[in-house]
Amino acid sequence: MKNSNRVLILLASVSLAIFSTPSFAAKLLVFDTPYLMILQDGEKTSGVWDGRDSQFTCTFFVQSTGAARVAGEYQVQPVGTFFFPSSDYRYAHRDTKMDIPGSLYWNGDQWVLQTRDEQPGCGNSVGSFGLAPGDSNGGSVRRYIAKEELSAVGIRVVAKRAALYDKLGDSYRKRKSYLVAGDAVAVLREDRRYAYVRYTNPGPSDSDAGHVTVGWVLKEDLVDPFPQP
Repeated sequence: MKNSNRVLILLASVSLAIFSTPSFAAKLLVFDTPYLMILQDGEKTSGVWDGRDSQFTCTFFVQSTGAARVAGEYQVQPVGTFFFPSSDYRYAHRDTKMDIPGSLYWNGDQWVLQTRDEQPGCGNSVGSFGLAPGDSNGGSVRRYIAKEELSAVGIRVVAKRAALYDKLGDSYRKRKSYLVAGDAVAVLREDRRYAYVRYTNPGPSDSDAGHVTVGWVLKEDLVDPFPQP
């Protein structure tokens, strides 16, 4: 084989390796409650709380606003929390009056989320965030246990009814099942027009809460709810 041919094959192999590399570097934390999802990407942290029962719905998003620091036994990171009043889940369309600061605390697998005020629908059985670790003003600090870590691309929201697909070789086959607008999902990986997502049903019925659905959806059916750099 000529040297020039070897060079061409080597370049093609390198290019294929580069473009075939999965586009994830973040860490998705799966908790002991179906309501909470946290993504850590370097020093940045984002997440969503989606708590529901027969009476209340408490849904909001979390985005770090600074670096984490040590505070006693915990790492603590300042965050902003925000809420969408309509079905448009782009950050610019959030309810800016409900931009509420808070803090994320973690020590090993134990996590605590505290907010200065409660988001709409919160402060009850599906989510209460007034206390930090060490607070002793008559309430019980809610701690959540991270039970699993997964590699992921990011957190997205379903913008409209999104069909689920199975991947068969290089093709995709549509299922009968689908996700609905407002469902928060973790994108585990991407392939051309498709994203492989993980959805945890928050309820409200006990039989549905915690049920995990995975599958491929069209990326165009998803929206990034977080502020863009």
